[in-house]
Amino acid sequence: MEKVLEMARKGEITEVVCLELSRLGRDTMDVRSLILELAESGVCTHVVNRNLRSLDHKRKEDNVTMMVLGNLADLAEMERESTVKRIISGQQEAKRQARHIARPKGSMKSAERLLQENRKVVEYLREGRCSIRQITTLCAVSPNTVMKAKRTISAESAGSTAMPNQ
Repeated sequence: MEKVLEMARKGEITEVVCLELSRLGRDTMDVRSLILELAESGVCTHVVNRNLRSLDHKRKEDNVTMMVLGNLADLAEMERESTVKRIISGQQEAKRQARHIARPKGSMKSAERLLQENRKVVEYLREGRCSIRQITTLCAVSPNTVMKAKRTISAESAGSTAMPNQ
């Protein structure tokens, strides 16, 4: 968001479009301060799913919309907090019932299998000519897969055969 704010201050942008208000920040204060700072720079914040704009067509603050955006930010924060509480509660209940709540046993690949299944990734990593992002594109794998392979290669070269921490 710092880059967006910098662009706003320089007058390089006129509008910030986001699908949901909750995507603008982690808590109400962050969201409100971001919207206000953008508005002060003449940049309209457009929340698509609510069809709300922080500035009117004359680039003036729309007080009613700003109030609604503030209330929606409060609701989004409350929803985030209740989701976290529900997850923690579910985990605690699973522990009380002695249920396994982590990855299933045996679901982790061995270092050898990881490297064998991603031979092309290993080849590019050992050549050292491509970035992780380029390897991701060339091999159609996730950046996480490339990083796991890189850590595994490093661990092997250091003499360890165990799969490195993920």
